[in-house]
Amino acid sequence: MSVGRQFLKLFVPLAALLTIVFALAVINERDDFRAQKTVVQESLLARQLQTANTELHATLADAYALVDITLHHLSQPQSSGNLIEQLAPEYSAFSVSRLVYDQVRYLDRTGMEVVRVNLVQGKPVVVPGAELQNKAERYYFVKGMERQGGEVHLSKLDLNMEHGRVELPYKPMIRISTPVVNDKGEKNGLVVLNFLAEGMIERLRKASLAEGERIFLLNHDGYWLLGPDKNDEWGFMFPEGKEKTMKAIWPDVWDMVSATDKGSRLTQEGFVAWDTLSPFAQLESANGRTFAGVADDEWKIVLRTHPSAFTPPWWNIALVAFALFMVVPAGLTWVYASASVRRAEAIQELKRSRDQLITITDTVQDAIIMMDSTGRIRFWNKPASEMFGYRADEVLGNEMHPLICSEDDVAKAHQAMEGFLETGKGRLIGGLRIVKAMKKGGETFPAEISLGAVKVGEEWWAVGAVRDISGREKLETQLRQAQKMEAIGLLAGGVAHDFNNILSIIIGYASFLDAKITDGDPLKEKVSRILVAGEKAANLTQSLLAFSRKQSSVFAPCNINDLVYGFQKMLSRLLTEDIELRLNLSVEEMVVMADKGQVEQVLMNLVTNARDAMPNGGKILISTIPCELDEGFVKLHGFGEPGSYLLLSVEDTGMGMDEKTRVHIFEPFFTTKEVGKGTGLGLAMVYGTVKGHNGFINVYSEPGHGTTFKIYLPMVEEAEEVKEEVVDPATLVGTETVLLVEDEVEVRAVTRATLEAYGYEVIEAVDGEDAVRVFSESMADIDLVISDVVMPKKNGREAIEAMKKLKPDVKAVFLSGYTADIIMQKGGVEGVDVISKPFRQVDFLKKIRDVLSS
Repeated sequence: MSVGRQFLKLFVPLAALLTIVFALAVINERDDFRAQKTVVQESLLARQLQTANTELHATLADAYALVDITLHHLSQPQSSGNLIEQLAPEYSAFSVSRLVYDQVRYLDRTGMEVVRVNLVQGKPVVVPGAELQNKAERYYFVKGMERQGGEVHLSKLDLNMEHGRVELPYKPMIRISTPVVNDKGEKNGLVVLNFLAEGMIERLRKASLAEGERIFLLNHDGYWLLGPDKNDEWGFMFPEGKEKTMKAIWPDVWDMVSATDKGSRLTQEGFVAWDTLSPFAQLESANGRTFAGVADDEWKIVLRTHPSAFTPPWWNIALVAFALFMVVPAGLTWVYASASVRRAEAIQELKRSRDQLITITDTVQDAIIMMDSTGRIRFWNKPASEMFGYRADEVLGNEMHPLICSEDDVAKAHQAMEGFLETGKGRLIGGLRIVKAMKKGGETFPAEISLGAVKVGEEWWAVGAVRDISGREKLETQLRQAQKMEAIGLLAGGVAHDFNNILSIIIGYASFLDAKITDGDPLKEKVSRILVAGEKAANLTQSLLAFSRKQSSVFAPCNINDLVYGFQKMLSRLLTEDIELRLNLSVEEMVVMADKGQVEQVLMNLVTNARDAMPNGGKILISTIPCELDEGFVKLHGFGEPGSYLLLSVEDTGMGMDEKTRVHIFEPFFTTKEVGKGTGLGLAMVYGTVKGHNGFINVYSEPGHGTTFKIYLPMVEEAEEVKEEVVDPATLVGTETVLLVEDEVEVRAVTRATLEAYGYEVIEAVDGEDAVRVFSESMADIDLVISDVVMPKKNGREAIEAMKKLKPDVKAVFLSGYTADIIMQKGGVEGVDVISKPFRQVDFLKKIRDVLSS
């Protein structure tokens, strides 16, 4: 046998053996490569599904928050107009805080829009009432009203339609609707959120970063919501797109995807992984209630990777085979190097996927935290660092609960997670809860947490999304403040009518005495003081009503320096002998648009508070200076607009107050005084009055260093002050017959006496029903009807309307403890003037003459 033949005899079997070994190694490497690639692709798909679910679940809490806000206002006694005015700013503020809803609406039970806030160029716009529409025929209204209290309906994901056509540019939209159910189980209406799904879809589109890798979103009929060709998307919305489905392009892939909820497979088309996004399952809300989410639709998220990504680099195989036959050591080294490179590529691919996950989670608002089966932190995104104050390297590998839970909640957290390690289920898994979270350093804050379970190998890990809801609690605090203010309004409106009747009696009889007593009589001054005190009491009532928005303020040009000088004597009477009152007023005349009586009440409240803060005596300084507020001042203090202002200061040398007290002093019913020595309304009224004058108020105080209140009021150009008209008593006399309708005996008596003293003949009626009877008997003789508004049997409006049917040209005047604008809101009669109680005798008689002469 020649050397050549021997070589062939030995080399051929050896070469064959080495070839078989190499082939097996290549097949094994290819399978490992495909397995690693499959894990990476499935992980990418799971992350996108989790991100989409997190976004949709956040809308649930938003819907419930709006339901609670709406229910609060619906529970208050008010007209629909007031409901719109109160809901609109809150819906607008909600829209500002989210900016992911194209529309935020509340529809009543008939389908009529009560409030609608549109998102226009990134800003919320409250739609005028005239543009509101009835949506009773829309499917989301019908479906939403079929839900029970706490249930949420999620509409199909489609494009927004305007006037029967698809709106351009496209607005992918999901409508979340939930009924507003009161304590009696009655459905008052529906809260509807138009969620802009464009951001969610674009994040899915941008998640496809690797070459040959694409993520698609399909509806249950297989239409592209996010497809390989933008021209094929949303085909079901257009007549020409009815055939643009996955089945038409990739029928084999659609058969796999539509057959099961989730799965993955390596096919000739490439690697395909899919999962089903069911928007809402049974969820537990933050306050412990159970809510059912109902959807018209479910979507398929499909990941398709080109086959080339799962094929090893075959040219390396050829090089290795060539080297194997030529130089065995070099070939073996090349095989080892090739294997090392492939492993490094797989590691790099895993690292790239991890970096991609970190990038995605760092862009969301919520803190994303992953905890392993031992309770230790394995993932910590950038928002978590910003929220809790820990860097990722400070927390990774450490036990989670002691780091971010308050000391009292650590044991509760461990208890709530019992059984999770074995089953992947727990009381906190799959729901929303409100917890007290803790920052680095021990500061606590309210947080909303949503937990999900992920199986890693044979272990269950927990993934949580944490949201700081401090801002939401601030809104709740503002709501409670609004409720206090509403309580004051109800209290003021309730007492105003009766109190004004009492003042009418006092001022009426005092006016008689004042007219009968000659100027030289010593009693003349005392009666004048009764009249002044009565008018002050009337002004006090008007100030309280103005603060509670039940009394219109009467604004006129007012020189504040003149007002303070004129009110100095009155303020001095409030002080004890050991307190000195000083004035330091600017030499310049400073005119503002103000209600004089309300400004005097502000000074009285501030001086009274200063007096009470100086039980051992001291000094009070009232000063005025003009000032200019520039952009820097506005930015520093957070209020006002640049311009010319009057600064009115009230400073005392009293005991002062700490910061904890200072931040609460303008709250209604807040007081530091003993029971019986203060209502807690004085400074709240001061605050309301200043705001009503388009002004601002600040307070500066330290314990032991006194207190200074600074009031900024916008100045106006000096205007001529309106002088009080001098009326000749002879022009007030009349001879006509008047029907006086008043259920309060004393008020009726003093009013009759006033009329008779000036020559009128008076016929009395004790209520509205009696008035109609008397009028029907003597209508030919009656020239004028003067009627109270609130009376038994028939109120003033009903009585006057009945009289007008008998005598259409009858002249009438209303008397009321309420003001004219409130009377008209309650159903006044057109063309009937109003005289508010208490009234000055001359004003009352002049109004009577004006009506009779008209």
